Amino acid sequence: MDAVVELFSKLADVTFNAAWKEIARQLKFSEDLGSIKDNLSLIQSFLRDAERQSSKLQSVRHTLKKLKAAAYDLEDMLLLFESWTTTHKGEVLPLSAKATKELVACSERLKMPHKLKIMRETIEEIIDHQNKFNFIEDTRKNDEEVFRKRETFSDADEVPIGRIEEKERIIRVGKTTLVQMVFNDDRTMQFFDIQVWVYVSLKFDIKTIGQSIMSQLDKSSSSADISLQAIRDRLKTIVKGQRFLIVLDDLWEEDPDELEKLRTLLRGAKAGSKIIATTRSVKVAKLMNGSLTIELGALPDNCCWELFKAKAFPHGKVDADKESIGREIVNKCSGMPLAANSLGRLCRRTNEWEAIRDSDIWAEDGDDGPFIDTKVLPSLKLSYQYMPYHLKPCFAYCAVFPKGSHIEKSSLIQQWIALGFVQLPAASQSFTMQQAGERYFEELREMSFLQDVAGMSPTVSP
Repeated sequence: MDAVVELFSKLADVTFNAAWKEIARQLKFSEDLGSIKDNLSLIQSFLRDAERQSSKLQSVRHTLKKLKAAAYDLEDMLLLFESWTTTHKGEVLPLSAKATKELVACSERLKMPHKLKIMRETIEEIIDHQNKFNFIEDTRKNDEEVFRKRETFSDADEVPIGRIEEKERIIRVGKTTLVQMVFNDDRTMQFFDIQVWVYVSLKFDIKTIGQSIMSQLDKSSSSADISLQAIRDRLKTIVKGQRFLIVLDDLWEEDPDELEKLRTLLRGAKAGSKIIATTRSVKVAKLMNGSLTIELGALPDNCCWELFKAKAFPHGKVDADKESIGREIVNKCSGMPLAANSLGRLCRRTNEWEAIRDSDIWAEDGDDGPFIDTKVLPSLKLSYQYMPYHLKPCFAYCAVFPKGSHIEKSSLIQQWIALGFVQLPAASQSFTMQQAGERYFEELREMSFLQDVAGMSPTVSP
């Protein structure tokens, strides 16, 4: 239902100029247009709560579907009106008597007052119906104002919390953040001649992995189509006599033959070379023949709180009034760093800490399913629910990319702009569309909905 929220948010901000008012007067639908405009603001006030309840109540989902249809119909009308009063250069024409006569002469345009009246009645019916649900009015500042004032805090130099012991012991298998600590450790850099990071995910393709390794080690290598044998020969030359560390992040391949192909791809290196694989599959960990497999447990509560606190209070000053609520929220993370991370970032952006703590989402998934699904997904759902309206279409669009895809930042932003997802803040006329798109991108990355792909910057994975 994100389209409903975003669209009504946009339509509610429309200020009907003189040309719009003149069209309404000439075609005798000023009253309908004014009523719709007033109702848009009313609808917007309860949309956020309606969206939250839609995950539980089918009747609310039905209401939002009707709103979605009405929103798209209204948007079509607004665009049509704009096309009537705008030249091909985008200049608004004065609505002279002659222009009005030409406007009224079009049979399609004559249908507009009737369509608008029907739309008004539909919206009023929806508003009457929503009173049954007792939606909570949203009194927060609009997203554009938050967009202008919000600071973006970089996590690039953050210190991971609570994994010191594992860092000292790890040899082959860990999780991404922990492995990044090992990968960037001074001792690691001194011991290995070559370090490469490859994000694998569900699609295991030995040729693609080989090309990724080769491109990082040999900047002059061609990205053109090349045979697997040619990749193998080139890598053999590169790693010969060198001690390498290769990280295979998010490995899911369970076919022993495919994993053996990977090993043969890297033969000839100096003794002491290592492969680290991060995986959620115990079977994959065993197949990698690691001399030591480390299964990361939950973080202690105090570490989880420190992680949450670093995100929620980036300047280091803890709000005493919020600390007790924050600790209760952290208790719901069950020691999962991703959950603490996500909730900390969310709480930095909103004052509704009690609503987050008391949300029904924590009880939705029960105790069934994998631990990470039942403990982490609720925190991500909350982050998504509280995501600013203007970001939701951008994030939803990432669903067109296959799982595990690498997306180039500049390309993704250009696609958002082309699709009309990026809007310039009204009070920031010095902003370009590209700059606004980059702000959108950084906000999503900061909220953990986009993840940097190590060694492939500026590239992300949704």
